[in-house]
Amino acid sequence: MKFFEMRRHSMRRKYENCKSGTKKPRKHLSQAGIDLARGVSEQMRIDGESRFHGVITSKKPRAIETALCFGFEVDVFAKSLGYFPEKVYRKSKWPADFASMSKAMKKHKNVAKYARQQADILALHIDQIEEGQTILGVSHGGIMELMAMGALPNDDHKNWGKIFDYCEGFRLSRDGDKWTGIEILRVD
Repeated sequence: MKFFEMRRHSMRRKYENCKSGTKKPRKHLSQAGIDLARGVSEQMRIDGESRFHGVITSKKPRAIETALCFGFEVDVFAKSLGYFPEKVYRKSKWPADFASMSKAMKKHKNVAKYARQQADILALHIDQIEEGQTILGVSHGGIMELMAMGALPNDDHKNWGKIFDYCEGFRLSRDGDKWTGIEILRVD
């Protein structure tokens, strides 16, 4: 069995003004986000040691900074872990709960295809590690929920609960070429 633990990035600094006059969240983590990620990092170690055999993040600063605050060097920067096409985003119903997103995945072929593609990206990376090892990933809200559902499309997604909050995520298990289970990881 191999494992892929995926976590959502931590909180960003509030807002910056754009040239258009609108406001958008800043690119970098806030102090509260740094503190949250550092606190979660304690749960991610065994006897103070890393249990990960590789770390992959999107290329976005908030994902990279979250991995560093967790205390881990990033091995792979994957643009695909931060790519959420506008059409998929709108149809996915994010930030709704898993039950609503699952319905959207069943209703819209492009949402289901994107979810499978994201799960396939995880499979490419997990195939690089040995049995019993775990990879850590840091990605983004909406993308993560769909990648988990893409890995286990026939699971009862409504039982997974609410979408992932900051630093929450999942641990997928894989046996050979099949995803076999999921553990939802919440932050207390």
